[in-house]
Amino acid sequence: MQTPSHQHQTSNAKLFMLVGPSGCGKDSLLAQVRVQLCEGTPLLFAHRYITRCKNNSEDHISLSTLEFEQRKQQGLFTLHWKANNCQYAIGREIDLWLNAGQNVIFNGSREHILQAHQRFGDALRVIWIEVSPEILRQRLEQRKRESTVEIEQRLHRNQQQQANKNMISQQLTVVTLDNSGPFTVAVQRLQHLVYQHQESLKPCSA
Repeated sequence: MQTPSHQHQTSNAKLFMLVGPSGCGKDSLLAQVRVQLCEGTPLLFAHRYITRCKNNSEDHISLSTLEFEQRKQQGLFTLHWKANNCQYAIGREIDLWLNAGQNVIFNGSREHILQAHQRFGDALRVIWIEVSPEILRQRLEQRKRESTVEIEQRLHRNQQQQANKNMISQQLTVVTLDNSGPFTVAVQRLQHLVYQHQESLKPCSA
């Protein structure tokens, strides 16, 4: 992930970076938090730009490799990285949102947390989503997006990332959220982690 140096932010808005293995439920959690927020609350959900065809299980904007490179060269990405044979990016619009006082949440990369911290400094809040290896395997198999070999590669990579997490936790605060159990519990936990940073961020009342 290549990024500009740490920017000067003109507000106290926070950037929530959700990370975790593919299949841990990040997109599902983000979608549920979104529908439970009241209209007008200062939390914006950043889209990811990915060089992969659109699918129903992931919220992203699909770009061709050429389109991705054009946008990158024009400086339209604030964060970009490569993983799982695809290129990923977050657009520069989040810089404007943060400076306007809007909190932002996005689906990020575990391998590039430190680069994101260099870019956004104390505004960054890292939430690391985890699931048990057995459940992760089950979810990857059920979505039928990867081959058997690719699933094994993702499981092995997830094991390696635990050491990376321990290293990162020595340099900045990383909050762990377990999504192995009931989905509603994980949603409530994520809501709490986000809402505790600003009182105006509240779910809609029934």
